[in-house]
Amino acid sequence: KKITYYRRSTLSCINRTNKINLEKIFQGDKMKADQILNVLNQFKNSSYRSVLIDGNWGIGKTKYIMKFKEQQSNVCYISLFGKKDINSVIQDLYFCIIEDAPRGKLKKHYRTMGEKVNNLRFSYFGLSLAIPLIADLRKSISKELGKKDTFIVIFDDLERKHDDLGIEEVLGLLDSLTKIDNIKTVLVAAKDQLNGKNAETFTNYSEKAIDRIYKVTDYAEEAPEEILGHHVWKVIGGLVENFE
Repeated sequence: KKITYYRRSTLSCINRTNKINLEKIFQGDKMKADQILNVLNQFKNSSYRSVLIDGNWGIGKTKYIMKFKEQQSNVCYISLFGKKDINSVIQDLYFCIIEDAPRGKLKKHYRTMGEKVNNLRFSYFGLSLAIPLIADLRKSISKELGKKDTFIVIFDDLERKHDDLGIEEVLGLLDSLTKIDNIKTVLVAAKDQLNGKNAETFTNYSEKAIDRIYKVTDYAEEAPEEILGHHVWKVIGGLVENFE
């Protein structure tokens, strides 16, 4: 009994520590765009299953999301820009996961299955068909690779989706994916751009589907130099620091 109690308390302590590490990334309520890299690196090993990265247009969210993707394996990036239905989102996800499969006969088999997936209407059958299919796919790939690394699925541009794609459908997909072992999700959005019914629906459904919201409020440290150029920033950078 003592051993069992110790293990559970240790696991609880680890989970709390991971959450604390995520909290330490911030100074007050402010978060710079480049800190997205720290958030996502901590997220892989945290107890959170799904997070939202929120920030205004042009602040640098996608830039650092893509940097994270370039630095990591087992990351799938899907833009929701212009997506009209959940079917197209799931198809993108399926083929993104296939790219993680080893080369050879099994990958060819997955691609053949993928052609059949293209002809399925997941929106008709619901997530009851799509999620088990994705879960089995990830399980097969992990078994062949001989590893069970965390697979992170990033959905970007929520506010740029087509009106025909419901917010509740996207959040429902996120919630279902996080119930699959070793899969975590990241939603990226400019939440202030959601209005009317979309904003209301997001408020009603996000609490169940999202564990934590990170608000990007400031540009990255290097943003002014990248925008103005190195030589210009070298001249005025010191003046700005003195002004601050």
